[in-house]
Amino acid sequence: MMERIAKWLSRGSSLSVASDYVGTPLPYPWGRRNWRTIVATSLSTALVVMAGAIVWTLDPWNPCGIGLNSEGSVCVGLNLSSANFQKIDPLSALERTIARDNAKITGTKYVTIVYLGDMTANPEENSDSVSEAKNEVEGAITAERAVNDSAIAGLEVPKIKLLLANYGDSGESWRVTVSRILESENSQHIVAVTGFGQGTLATRQAILDLSQHGITSIGANTSADDMGRDVSGRSTSNFFRVAPTVQNEARSAASFIQGKNYKRVMLIQDVDPEDDYGRDLATDFKVGVKEGYPGLQIDSEYFQSPSSALTGVTRSQYMTHQFANMYSDICRASPDLIYFAGRGADLRSFLTALSGSGACGLRHVDVLTGDDAGAQAGIPLPSSGSISFNVFYTAGATAGEWNLAPGDVVDRLDYQQFLEEFTSQSHFAANDLTDGQAMLEYDALLTAATAARRDPAAIRNPSTLPFFVANLDCHDPVPGAGGRIAFSGKDGPGAGRGIPVDMAIPIMRIMPNGGFTQQALDWSEGKPFDDPSVCG
Repeated sequence: MMERIAKWLSRGSSLSVASDYVGTPLPYPWGRRNWRTIVATSLSTALVVMAGAIVWTLDPWNPCGIGLNSEGSVCVGLNLSSANFQKIDPLSALERTIARDNAKITGTKYVTIVYLGDMTANPEENSDSVSEAKNEVEGAITAERAVNDSAIAGLEVPKIKLLLANYGDSGESWRVTVSRILESENSQHIVAVTGFGQGTLATRQAILDLSQHGITSIGANTSADDMGRDVSGRSTSNFFRVAPTVQNEARSAASFIQGKNYKRVMLIQDVDPEDDYGRDLATDFKVGVKEGYPGLQIDSEYFQSPSSALTGVTRSQYMTHQFANMYSDICRASPDLIYFAGRGADLRSFLTALSGSGACGLRHVDVLTGDDAGAQAGIPLPSSGSISFNVFYTAGATAGEWNLAPGDVVDRLDYQQFLEEFTSQSHFAANDLTDGQAMLEYDALLTAATAARRDPAAIRNPSTLPFFVANLDCHDPVPGAGGRIAFSGKDGPGAGRGIPVDMAIPIMRIMPNGGFTQQALDWSEGKPFDDPSVCG
C-alpha cells in the first residue's frame, strides 16, 4: 500500500500552470519532492494506530497501584493508593471509603493497622470467599471509625489509619506482601497487621516473618491451633487472636452432642499437609469425644483438598468426585453423626456427593463441622436425595449471638453499640453480620488500636506494642462485638499463643435455603466470662 502511495505522489500535479517562462521546467510538486517524508510519516501513524488497537484489544487497564505487584490478573501486596486489586473488584467501593477516611487524618500523630487477607479469592479454585473478605473489611472500617470518633479505645491519639493488603490465593504471595508491609513500616507508621484468614502454612509463615520484624499480628478468624507456632513447633512471638481456637470449638462440639443419643460417629478428615485446620478439627474432636463419651464408636474416612489451583476442573468438581468414592463406606458404616473436619467449601461438595449418589440404607444423618462453614452464608444446601441431613457448625461469632446469653450480660450492650456503628454510622447491611467475619475483624482491629492508644512509644517503635496487647486482661477487657477480649498475661507477648480468655462460641445450624439459625451459645472455658472461676 505504501508503495502505491509513493508512486502516486511522484507523478506530480496534472494541472496546467500559466508561465511567462515557456520552456523553463517547473519545480517538482511538494508531494514528489517530499515523498519519503510522507511515506515514513504514514508508516509511523499506521504503526501507532495498530499498536493502540492491539493494546486496547488485550486490556487497557493499568493493573496495579502503589505498593502492589501484578501476579496474573490480580494485584498483591500493600495497597497504598486504594487502587483496585483486580479489573472488576468487588471491594472497590470499600477501597475508596478507606482512602477518604485516611485523608481526614493529618499530621504525624497516627498509626496504621493493616488488614491482610485474600482479596481476590476465586471459589472455583480454593475455599476462600470474596464475601468473607468484604465483610471483614467492613468490620475493619467500622472499628477504625469507632476508635477515631469515640472514646471506645481510651485516649484520642494516636489516630488510626487503615490499609488493605492482599496475599493472594491461600496466602501464596505472602512473601511479596510482607515485604511491602515492612518497606512501608516507617513511612506509614505501621504497628499491627490483622485478619490473616485461613490457618495454612503460608499464613503461619507470614505471621512468623512479621513477628521477627517486631510487627504485632492479630488473627481475626484464624482458629487453627498451631498458628502461634512455627513449623518446628517453636512459639511465635507477637501473635494474638480474638477468635476461639479449633480446640475450643471441638470442646463445644463435644458438649453440643451431649444428650442427643448418637450411637455411631464417622469422621471425614482433610489430610492436606499445608492446611492445619482439618487436622486440628479431627484431633481435637476425637479427644473431646474420648473424654466425654468413651463408649462412642468413631469410624474415619480421609480426603485431601488441593493445595493450589487446579487446571481443567473446578475445586468443587474435583472434591465431589473424591467424596463420591467414599459413599459406599459411609452407607456401610451407617453413622448417625458425621463430623466433617475440613473447609466449608468442601463441605458443600461432600453434601452434594452424599445427596446424589443413589440409594443407601442410611436415611438420615446429622453433620457437624467447624467455623469455616460460615463462609457458606446465603448459599442453599444441595437438595437431599435418598439421605436427608441436618448441618451444624461451631462459629467464631454471629449476628445477635447474645440473645441466647443468660441475663443482662455486658456483652449484649457492647454488641448493640457495634451494631449501631456498623449499620447506622457506616451504613453497612445487617445481613453482612451473619457469618461473623465483620464482628471478628472489628474485634481484631479494636484490640490493636486499644493497645496502640496505651503504648506511648507505638508511633515510632511498633516493637513495643505486643506488651500492651498481652496486658489487656480480665480487669480491663476490650469491648468486642463477639465478646470481651482479654489475655491472661501468663503467656506474655513472647509465648506465641496469645489466646483470648473464654471466648463465646455460637452453635449454628445451616438451613436448606442457606440461612443460619443459632442453636446454642457455649464458652471455651465451659462457663460465661463473668463467672469468677474464669478470670479470678
